Amino acid sequence: MQPPPLVTVVIPTYDDDPEHLAAALASVVAQTHPRLEIVVVDDGSKPPVDIASLRAGAPVNVIRQPNAGPAAARNTGIHAGRGHYVLCLDADDLVSPTYVAEAVQLLEEDPARAVVYAGLVPFGELDAPGWPTRGELSLEHFAQRSAVPVASMFRRADWAATSGWDEGMRTGMEDHEWWVRLLGATGGVAAPMPCAVLSYRVRPGSRSRTRPYAEDLAVTREHILANNPPRVLRQLLRGAWAATDAAELEAALAWSDRWQLRRWGRAVRRRLRRVLPGRSATPPSGVA
Repeated sequence: MQPPPLVTVVIPTYDDDPEHLAAALASVVAQTHPRLEIVVVDDGSKPPVDIASLRAGAPVNVIRQPNAGPAAARNTGIHAGRGHYVLCLDADDLVSPTYVAEAVQLLEEDPARAVVYAGLVPFGELDAPGWPTRGELSLEHFAQRSAVPVASMFRRADWAATSGWDEGMRTGMEDHEWWVRLLGATGGVAAPMPCAVLSYRVRPGSRSRTRPYAEDLAVTREHILANNPPRVLRQLLRGAWAATDAAELEAALAWSDRWQLRRWGRAVRRRLRRVLPGRSATPPSGVA
């Protein structure tokens, strides 16, 4: 008798390219960790997803529902799964073969790790910068932006205790809101995976490319304010203050360096006039 799955991998899909979905499934099937299950949530695709044509090479539980958005689709998949740990993967992204194994090990080693994440490597039709891991992150690090991608692993029990992804977020950054709520509720941290890689597909029609960033940010912050207690909001405020102070210090140092460079340039000109009388003393490039 086979043991039950330890990890549930949820892949929501809505009108995704079948080849992209097939590649995402193949990357999950290729995982070195044996105890996982795959749940694909077809969030109202037209035409519906045909799993048989994707040749997944492993059993896949397909759930179909009317379009409700990515947050609702992820919740549906998690509800249907049995794994102790959960990984939500977008239908056009890929995970490296040791992704699940590394994530499980990190979560089992330390209960203070509420979520584990990997660095991003972009691929696809457009150029984009990579997104390396930023070390261990506490709640305060999420005051300005999220440093944790959607495809990060967390515990099912924590998901259940925090009511899951916010299904009211049809716009905005539902992943950022979820990580804030998860870390705020657990008091845990986001820990980086040392070797695993998330390959992030960059394409013109993706949600992150077509959504207005400023509007999404405003929506996200409103949901964060509504969904978290004062204690969590105070932590976020402290994080925002720290980030603002660091930015102001960096600007002050840059201005100071520029002022010192000008003083140095004037001194060089005076010295050149003494050494080379009658000639124009031209300062180094960039020195006023």
